[in-house]
Amino acid sequence: MSFASLIPQVVVSNFASRNPSARVVLIFINCVTVWAIFVVEKNDTVCDRPLRTFLLVYFGGVVYAILKSIVTRVLLCYNPSTDPEKPLRVKIHDAIFTAFCFAWPIIGVVWLASSDTCSSTAPKLFAVSTAIVVLLIVAWVLTLLGPPILIGILMLAIRRGHIRVAKERQQKVDRVISALRIVSSEEASKVAEECSVCLTEFSETPSSASADLIRETPCQHYFHHKCLANWAKVGKMSCPLCRSPLDPDDPEEEDLEGESRAPPDSRDDDDDVTITSRAV
Repeated sequence: MSFASLIPQVVVSNFASRNPSARVVLIFINCVTVWAIFVVEKNDTVCDRPLRTFLLVYFGGVVYAILKSIVTRVLLCYNPSTDPEKPLRVKIHDAIFTAFCFAWPIIGVVWLASSDTCSSTAPKLFAVSTAIVVLLIVAWVLTLLGPPILIGILMLAIRRGHIRVAKERQQKVDRVISALRIVSSEEASKVAEECSVCLTEFSETPSSASADLIRETPCQHYFHHKCLANWAKVGKMSCPLCRSPLDPDDPEEEDLEGESRAPPDSRDDDDDVTITSRAV
């Protein structure tokens, strides 16, 4: 499975389904799209390209992205929390969804570029379609290139002394990363074709021998040794994909992971105690 195939699941589906603010943003974008289709474009009826269809399909795609996890569980009968290995039907579904997410903005660009009359006969429809296409392209560029660029900036700042990493932290990172199992490129390529940090295929020959080492995390994800070490030095010592601790036996890292989770609601316990006392 390539890093690109993980994007819809990790960035779109999980983010939209677990982050309430993301849902609000997606719902707002959908409302704007519906408003543009049915209200703003009431008088813009003549267009030589199906831009209204483009907006409608885009609207449906965003709705599906929000409901994708439900569709996967109900229709495809797959629960990632209980079955980490994806069945073939889920892989095909994710591949189709990934292809749509990449292809539809390109189709929009082609329709906009080949339009001769829409900009004058349906200016509002043309402007809204252009804005959405630009938004989609920017989102995908940031999704693909954002993490490597951010890590590169952080590493450059560390090398130039703008950000200092404690010596103890460096030693701890080196110890934890070096203790991880080394796997071959053939074994790693069976699960992931490329390192999700540097986006370099495991089968490709790196520029140095140390970068050629591929480490397997306790959560069974694969990264280049240097990529994983750099990631741990500038952030938490956790997996870049699932945020699981790289050293499960380290109580300090477990505490950090526990702090990132929301504390349980004590009111539920109080309610249970009240109900029990009344029953007695």
